[in-house]
Amino acid sequence: MKASRDIFWYRRDLTARVAAAALLPLSLVYCLLMVLRRLCYRSGLCHTVHFDVPLVVVGNITAGGTGKTPILVELCRFLVTKGFRPGIVSRGYGGSAKGVHVVQPGDDVSLTGDEPLMIRQLTGLPVVIGADRVEAVRRLLAESDCDVVLSDDGLQHLRLGRSREIVVVDVSRMFGNGLCIPAGPLRETRSKLDEADLVVYNETAMASDEGNAAFSMQPGEAVNLISGERCPLQDFIGRSVHVVAGIGNPWRLFEQLKQLGVKVTPHVFPDHHAYSTDDLSSYAGQTVLMTHKDAVKCSLLVQQGARDESDQVADILRDAWYLTAEVSMSEQLESEFEKLAIDLKQPATFE
Repeated sequence: MKASRDIFWYRRDLTARVAAAALLPLSLVYCLLMVLRRLCYRSGLCHTVHFDVPLVVVGNITAGGTGKTPILVELCRFLVTKGFRPGIVSRGYGGSAKGVHVVQPGDDVSLTGDEPLMIRQLTGLPVVIGADRVEAVRRLLAESDCDVVLSDDGLQHLRLGRSREIVVVDVSRMFGNGLCIPAGPLRETRSKLDEADLVVYNETAMASDEGNAAFSMQPGEAVNLISGERCPLQDFIGRSVHVVAGIGNPWRLFEQLKQLGVKVTPHVFPDHHAYSTDDLSSYAGQTVLMTHKDAVKCSLLVQQGARDESDQVADILRDAWYLTAEVSMSEQLESEFEKLAIDLKQPATFE
């Protein structure tokens, strides 16, 4: 998928409107199928599987990144401080694992996909991936003592019974042209926001307003891909830096770094892109910054270089760094998390 700035979903020019109009019949069919599918589950024609522990879905109603994974990680950490033992299930998008797989910290990212491996490394909590999230939850419960399950995405996976739904919205892009896939970015209609238990907004300005359930993400310290050395982001201020981003909305990161005084040369790759040395070879000997999600995928190159005893990867990535993410939550979002934690201790509320 191209970066959002290039997708016609988020543009208002004539070409974008013509493209959307041409695909509108397919969007209407898609919307109709989504409505019928929901009716099948609500009427009992299709079976929803529930579990003995509460399950919280953290997802979005648009294609592409909204920040749901960072907020899921923060929710995991919050629940741990409240005495819970969370476990996570995920689709494992981009990974080659068949069936259900229990993610290990040292797994090959090509097996697990980037986000599940990153979640496992960041939280230290059990993570299970599988296209069938119901089976993933069963495996998670069978192999861990978790007392609450968080689903990374899966809002539209209706077979998966859930106790609460959290929808994350990227305010900088919102819902694009407001149309369903493929004419627009919507996976389902905006009426879903009215049904969600909590809508969380990814926006710095809204996160500073305690009346909104919102959060913001800022780049934190930098970590070297080869040595693991850490340094403050301030060390890059005033320097010319190549910034590599294969995430849903890379433009936010580019603008944040520019505002901090980093001289950014942006390089956009598709979300979940599998990097090769060819992708990065032109930056050899120069400073490169990337996200943690990109670094998880580039770790394959580091491992490959070590196995082959090749200096090529080391030469390319010697001055390559990934940025940790610092998440700030509004007082309202913290309050909503507190309410959620209280509800999770009362299983009767999920019947």
